Amino acid sequence: MSTYAIRIGVLVVILIGGGYWWFSQTADPQITSVTAARQDVVEEIIVTGIIVPSDRIHLAFEQAGKVEDLFADVGDDVVVGEALARLGSEELTAGLQEAEAALAVESAKLEQLERGARPEEIAIQKVKVANAKTALDDATEDVRQKIRDAYTKLDDVVRNKTDQFFENPGTNPDFTLLISNSQLTSDLEQMRFSIEDLLRKWNTSLKDLNLSADVELYITEAKANIITIRVFFDMLAPVISELKPGGNLTQATIDGYRADISTARANINTAAINVAAAEKDERAKSSALTLAENELLLLEAGSTKEDIAAQRAAVQKAFATRDVAVAKRAKATLRSPISGTVSAVDISLGEIVSPNTPVISVITGEMLHIEVSIPEVDITNVYVGDMADITLDAYGNIPFKAQVSAIDPAETIIEGVPTYTTTLYFLEKDDRIRSGMTANITIVTNRRTGVIAVPGRAVVTKDGRHTVRFLEENGTIREGDVVTGIRGSDGSVEIISGVEEGDRVVIFIEE
Repeated sequence: MSTYAIRIGVLVVILIGGGYWWFSQTADPQITSVTAARQDVVEEIIVTGIIVPSDRIHLAFEQAGKVEDLFADVGDDVVVGEALARLGSEELTAGLQEAEAALAVESAKLEQLERGARPEEIAIQKVKVANAKTALDDATEDVRQKIRDAYTKLDDVVRNKTDQFFENPGTNPDFTLLISNSQLTSDLEQMRFSIEDLLRKWNTSLKDLNLSADVELYITEAKANIITIRVFFDMLAPVISELKPGGNLTQATIDGYRADISTARANINTAAINVAAAEKDERAKSSALTLAENELLLLEAGSTKEDIAAQRAAVQKAFATRDVAVAKRAKATLRSPISGTVSAVDISLGEIVSPNTPVISVITGEMLHIEVSIPEVDITNVYVGDMADITLDAYGNIPFKAQVSAIDPAETIIEGVPTYTTTLYFLEKDDRIRSGMTANITIVTNRRTGVIAVPGRAVVTKDGRHTVRFLEENGTIREGDVVTGIRGSDGSVEIISGVEEGDRVVIFIEE
């Protein structure tokens, strides 16, 4: 072969390889997506066990309690699911009723949020607002009356109770009682002069105390004036109380003075209390009006998406609480998982039993059972009474039904992993089943019906955060947070929130 031909061949190879590289770099990535849809998500535990012969089973309650009923005695023949004994369940029934009531309340709240306020409810709230306005107007008018009354009382106590001790009280007060403390005499005269100006200005101010006036300003003014006049009387009262008869001053006159001062101070206190009480009531009525107006605004605005989503979550939680209460009450009744004959009853009416302590035994005759070791990561989802689908290696895919009858509370270490021996009994006798056969067991531990689900590959988990990638109509991809539920045995993942039915979610991007 000539050198020229070799060079041509090398050039062709380079061109082909370069073209492939170019197109592979510029081609759009291939995106695989699915449509989120409603489906049933089933969570299962799949394990393998061995069929062993069984002569009898020992049954125990899963919770402590007082034996209320005994339905079986030694020698009685029983069938699958028949009640053998029952614990007192008053508290469990009450708990269930409470859970059902809470569910009803949360469901009603959700219905109301989704429906929005009815016109009748808005009309009623408007009446409440109008009533609150009327109540506030009445309280405000009461404040104005109490302030005017305070002025009247204080004007009276000054002019009719103290001016008898002064000459020219309104212009140039001169204290007429002789006391040894000249400074006190001067202070009293100065105070009386200041109070005259205070009363005059207060009276002028009250002429503008009408419906449009800011009562808060008048309340502040009234409180300050009451304090000033109270201080004046606090200075004057000791002087009057220390007076002694002498000259033209008789004991009867002194007693009259003291009575006047006592009455005046009582009137001052009454005025202060009345103004404070009216102010408190007015503020309470104002707060009530604000609350009523805000409630009306909320009714007229309707519920937000966030409120509805939160309430839906509350309803789901209430459903779960109710289901737990149902399960707890059901566990108060001990039922036979198989058909057979009662061979022992180790409890009596009124006895307090402990959980997981065998109390009744049932002979199973020729019935065989399965023993299987379930790892600790799965055992928390398995309960006595759970149903299981069984296939035997000897018969391929022929199905058999069994039920979990007992779970050993003590662990067994297998290859360094804690496991728990679990016993399952076949629901029907079948001559094909033999001791020693290998049983493939599928236990349904959870089931969600008609929920939104996506393939597990669509959910990305990082730092405890679950996200999916959405494929928009224009071909762009956006990422969004989701709340996941159970993971089905088929790889599907329940989506509680974050994905709507019909959304396109990405499961794979081929670069």
